[in-house]
Amino acid sequence: GGFSGIENLVGGTSTDTFTLSGGGTLTGSITGGLGTDTLTGDNVANTWTVTTANAGTLTGTGGFSGIENLVGGTSTDTFTLSSTLTGSITGGLGTDTLVGANGANTWTVTAADAGTVTGTGGFSGIENLTGGTSTDTFTGSGGSITGALTDAAGTSTLNSTLTVGSASLTGAVILGSNTAITTSGGGSIVFGSTVNGAGNTLGLTAGTGSITFTGAVGGGGALGAITINSAFNVGAAAIT
Repeated sequence: GGFSGIENLVGGTSTDTFTLSGGGTLTGSITGGLGTDTLTGDNVANTWTVTTANAGTLTGTGGFSGIENLVGGTSTDTFTLSSTLTGSITGGLGTDTLVGANGANTWTVTAADAGTVTGTGGFSGIENLTGGTSTDTFTGSGGSITGALTDAAGTSTLNSTLTVGSASLTGAVILGSNTAITTSGGGSIVFGSTVNGAGNTLGLTAGTGSITFTGAVGGGGALGAITINSAFNVGAAAIT
Protein backbone atom coordinates (compact mmCIF):
# COMPACT_ATOMS: atom_id res chain seq x y z
CA GLY A 1 0.00 0.00 0.00
CA GLY A 2 3.00 2.30 -0.08
CA PHE A 3 5.80 3.39 2.19
CA SER A 4 6.69 6.31 4.42
CA GLY A 5 9.65 7.47 6.47
CA ILE A 6 12.03 5.87 3.95
CA GLU A 7 14.99 8.04 2.96
CA ASN A 8 16.77 5.71 0.50
CA LEU A 9 15.44 3.38 -2.19
CA VAL A 10 17.43 0.42 -3.58
CA GLY A 11 16.35 -1.75 -6.50
CA GLY A 12 16.80 -5.48 -6.88
CA THR A 13 18.72 -7.57 -9.41
CA SER A 14 16.07 -7.30 -12.16
CA THR A 15 14.53 -4.21 -13.76
CA ASP A 16 13.36 -1.42 -11.47
CA THR A 17 11.27 1.62 -12.34
CA PHE A 18 11.29 4.56 -9.92
CA THR A 19 8.75 7.35 -10.43
CA LEU A 20 8.50 10.63 -8.54
CA SER A 21 5.01 12.12 -8.50
CA GLY A 22 2.60 14.36 -6.63
CA GLY A 23 5.34 16.58 -5.26
CA GLY A 24 6.96 13.70 -3.42
CA THR A 25 10.64 14.11 -2.51
CA LEU A 26 13.34 11.83 -1.19
CA THR A 27 16.01 13.14 1.17
CA GLY A 28 18.24 10.17 0.44
CA SER A 29 19.29 8.43 -2.75
CA ILE A 30 17.84 6.11 -5.38
CA THR A 31 20.04 3.13 -6.29
CA GLY A 32 19.05 0.99 -9.23
CA GLY A 33 20.99 -2.10 -8.35
CA LEU A 34 21.54 -4.70 -11.06
CA GLY A 35 19.33 -4.93 -14.12
CA THR A 36 18.27 -2.11 -16.43
CA ASP A 37 16.59 0.58 -14.37
CA THR A 38 14.55 3.69 -15.12
CA LEU A 39 14.01 6.89 -13.15
CA THR A 40 11.10 9.20 -14.00
CA GLY A 41 11.05 12.74 -12.65
CA ASP A 42 8.07 14.48 -11.09
CA ASN A 43 5.82 16.78 -13.13
CA VAL A 44 7.74 19.87 -12.05
CA ALA A 45 10.69 21.80 -13.46
CA ASN A 46 13.51 19.27 -13.07
CA THR A 47 17.27 19.64 -13.29
CA TRP A 48 19.16 16.43 -14.00
CA THR A 49 22.96 16.14 -14.00
CA VAL A 50 24.77 12.93 -14.88
CA THR A 51 27.94 13.25 -12.79
CA THR A 52 29.39 9.73 -13.01
CA ALA A 53 28.45 6.66 -15.06
CA ASN A 54 24.68 6.05 -14.68
CA ALA A 55 24.60 8.31 -11.62
CA GLY A 56 23.95 11.91 -10.73
CA THR A 57 21.52 14.39 -9.24
CA LEU A 58 17.83 15.14 -9.73
CA THR A 59 15.47 17.73 -8.31
CA GLY A 60 13.63 16.38 -5.29
CA THR A 61 16.12 13.63 -4.43
CA GLY A 62 19.49 13.18 -2.79
CA GLY A 63 20.81 11.73 -6.03
CA PHE A 64 20.72 8.50 -8.02
CA SER A 65 23.09 5.72 -9.07
CA GLY A 66 22.85 2.52 -11.07
CA ILE A 67 20.12 4.08 -13.24
CA GLU A 68 20.42 3.43 -16.97
CA ASN A 69 17.39 5.36 -18.30
CA LEU A 70 16.13 8.86 -17.40
CA VAL A 71 12.62 10.10 -18.16
CA GLY A 72 11.40 13.65 -17.63
CA GLY A 73 8.03 14.72 -16.29
CA THR A 74 5.33 16.82 -17.92
CA SER A 75 7.02 20.16 -17.15
CA THR A 76 10.46 21.40 -18.24
CA ASP A 77 13.43 19.09 -17.81
CA THR A 78 17.07 20.04 -18.27
CA PHE A 79 19.51 17.14 -18.61
CA THR A 80 23.24 17.93 -18.36
CA LEU A 81 25.87 15.34 -19.18
CA SER A 82 29.10 15.42 -17.21
CA SER A 83 29.54 11.66 -17.56
CA THR A 84 27.91 8.75 -19.42
CA LEU A 85 24.56 6.98 -19.43
CA THR A 86 24.27 3.50 -20.93
CA GLY A 87 20.56 3.90 -21.55
CA SER A 88 18.39 6.64 -22.99
CA ILE A 89 17.16 10.10 -22.06
CA THR A 90 13.47 10.80 -22.68
CA GLY A 91 12.24 14.34 -22.21
CA GLY A 92 8.58 13.59 -21.72
CA LEU A 93 6.08 16.42 -22.13
CA GLY A 94 7.09 20.05 -21.68
CA THR A 95 9.99 21.83 -23.32
CA ASP A 96 13.17 19.95 -22.52
CA THR A 97 16.88 20.61 -22.98
CA LEU A 98 19.87 18.30 -23.30
CA VAL A 99 23.33 19.76 -22.61
CA GLY A 100 26.34 17.83 -23.87
CA ALA A 101 29.44 17.02 -21.87
CA ASN A 102 32.50 19.26 -22.04
CA GLY A 103 34.34 16.89 -24.37
CA ALA A 104 34.20 15.98 -28.03
CA ASN A 105 30.52 15.30 -28.76
CA THR A 106 28.86 13.87 -31.86
CA TRP A 107 25.16 14.64 -32.20
CA THR A 108 22.93 13.05 -34.86
CA VAL A 109 19.30 14.12 -35.21
CA THR A 110 17.48 11.08 -36.57
CA ALA A 111 13.79 11.79 -35.84
CA ALA A 112 11.56 14.55 -34.47
CA ASP A 113 13.30 15.84 -31.31
CA ALA A 114 15.29 12.62 -31.12
CA GLY A 115 18.67 11.18 -31.98
CA THR A 116 22.02 10.19 -30.55
CA VAL A 117 24.81 11.94 -28.69
CA THR A 118 28.16 10.78 -27.35
CA GLY A 119 27.98 9.20 -23.91
CA THR A 120 24.35 8.05 -24.03
CA GLY A 121 22.17 5.39 -25.60
CA GLY A 122 20.20 8.11 -27.37
CA PHE A 123 17.57 10.75 -26.66
CA SER A 124 13.94 11.47 -27.54
CA GLY A 125 11.37 14.11 -26.68
CA ILE A 126 14.14 16.73 -26.39
CA GLU A 127 13.30 20.09 -27.94
CA ASN A 128 16.58 21.97 -27.31
CA LEU A 129 20.15 20.77 -27.85
CA THR A 130 23.14 22.57 -26.31
CA GLY A 131 26.76 21.71 -26.99
CA GLY A 132 29.49 21.53 -24.39
CA THR A 133 32.59 23.70 -24.10
CA SER A 134 34.78 21.57 -26.39
CA THR A 135 34.04 20.39 -29.95
CA ASP A 136 30.54 19.45 -31.04
CA THR A 137 29.57 17.87 -34.35
CA PHE A 138 25.91 18.22 -35.34
CA THR A 139 24.55 16.09 -38.18
CA GLY A 140 21.04 16.00 -39.55
CA SER A 141 19.87 12.54 -40.56
CA GLY A 142 16.19 12.84 -41.40
CA GLY A 143 15.21 14.38 -38.05
CA SER A 144 14.40 17.82 -36.68
CA ILE A 145 14.56 19.84 -33.47
CA THR A 146 11.60 22.06 -32.64
CA GLY A 147 13.58 24.27 -30.24
CA ALA A 148 17.03 25.81 -30.19
CA LEU A 149 20.32 24.38 -31.40
CA THR A 150 22.93 26.16 -29.27
CA ASP A 151 26.68 25.87 -28.96
CA ALA A 152 27.91 28.61 -26.64
CA ALA A 153 31.59 27.62 -26.62
CA GLY A 154 34.09 25.54 -28.52
CA THR A 155 34.04 24.62 -32.21
CA SER A 156 30.94 23.38 -34.02
CA THR A 157 31.12 21.12 -37.07
CA LEU A 158 27.94 20.96 -39.16
CA ASN A 159 26.84 18.25 -41.58
CA SER A 160 23.90 17.61 -43.89
CA THR A 161 20.45 19.16 -43.32
CA LEU A 162 19.65 20.56 -39.88
CA THR A 163 16.03 21.54 -39.29
CA VAL A 164 15.69 23.44 -36.00
CA GLY A 165 13.61 26.09 -34.27
CA SER A 166 16.60 28.43 -34.14
CA ALA A 167 20.39 28.17 -34.23
CA SER A 168 22.99 30.08 -32.20
CA LEU A 169 26.59 28.98 -32.68
CA THR A 170 28.95 31.19 -30.68
CA GLY A 171 32.30 29.56 -31.46
CA ALA A 172 34.00 28.83 -34.76
CA VAL A 173 31.94 26.81 -37.27
CA ILE A 174 33.35 24.30 -39.72
CA LEU A 175 31.29 22.75 -42.51
CA GLY A 176 32.10 19.04 -42.47
CA SER A 177 30.02 18.49 -45.61
CA ASN A 178 27.51 20.39 -47.72
CA THR A 179 25.18 21.81 -45.06
CA ALA A 180 21.71 23.34 -44.92
CA ILE A 181 20.09 24.95 -41.88
CA THR A 182 16.35 25.57 -41.88
CA THR A 183 14.53 27.21 -38.97
CA SER A 184 10.82 27.09 -38.21
CA GLY A 185 8.48 29.69 -36.78
CA GLY A 186 10.68 32.65 -37.63
CA GLY A 187 13.69 31.41 -35.71
CA SER A 188 16.99 33.18 -36.29
CA ILE A 189 20.38 31.79 -37.29
CA VAL A 190 23.39 33.36 -35.58
CA PHE A 191 27.05 32.61 -36.28
CA GLY A 192 29.04 34.21 -33.47
CA SER A 193 32.52 33.63 -34.88
CA THR A 194 34.19 32.44 -38.07
CA VAL A 195 32.60 30.09 -40.59
CA ASN A 196 34.87 27.98 -42.78
CA GLY A 197 33.85 25.47 -45.38
CA ALA A 198 36.76 23.60 -47.05
CA GLY A 199 34.83 23.88 -50.31
CA ASN A 200 31.48 22.77 -48.84
CA THR A 201 28.29 24.71 -49.47
CA LEU A 202 25.99 26.37 -46.93
CA GLY A 203 22.28 26.90 -47.48
CA LEU A 204 20.24 28.94 -45.01
CA THR A 205 16.47 29.27 -44.68
CA ALA A 206 15.21 31.45 -41.83
CA GLY A 207 11.77 32.49 -43.08
CA THR A 208 10.88 35.63 -41.11
CA GLY A 209 13.91 35.21 -38.86
CA SER A 210 17.24 36.97 -39.22
CA ILE A 211 20.63 35.57 -40.25
CA THR A 212 23.78 37.01 -38.67
CA PHE A 213 27.43 36.38 -39.50
CA THR A 214 29.51 38.01 -36.75
CA GLY A 215 32.95 36.73 -37.78
CA ALA A 216 34.74 36.29 -41.08
CA VAL A 217 33.28 33.75 -43.50
CA GLY A 218 35.60 31.61 -45.58
CA GLY A 219 38.84 33.23 -44.43
CA GLY A 220 40.25 29.97 -43.09
CA GLY A 221 38.71 27.72 -45.72
CA ALA A 222 36.54 28.98 -48.54
CA LEU A 223 32.96 27.83 -48.87
CA GLY A 224 31.80 26.37 -52.16
CA ALA A 225 28.79 28.69 -52.04
CA ILE A 226 26.39 30.39 -49.65
CA THR A 227 22.72 30.33 -50.55
CA ILE A 228 20.21 32.32 -48.50
CA ASN A 229 16.73 31.13 -49.39
CA SER A 230 14.78 33.39 -47.03
CA ALA A 231 15.34 35.74 -44.10
CA PHE A 232 13.89 38.92 -42.64
CA ASN A 233 17.36 40.47 -42.74
CA VAL A 234 20.98 39.40 -43.12
CA GLY A 235 23.98 40.87 -41.34
CA ALA A 236 27.49 39.90 -42.33
CA ALA A 237 31.12 40.76 -41.67
CA ALA A 238 33.79 39.81 -44.22
CA ILE A 239 32.84 37.06 -46.68
CA THR A 240 35.61 35.53 -48.74
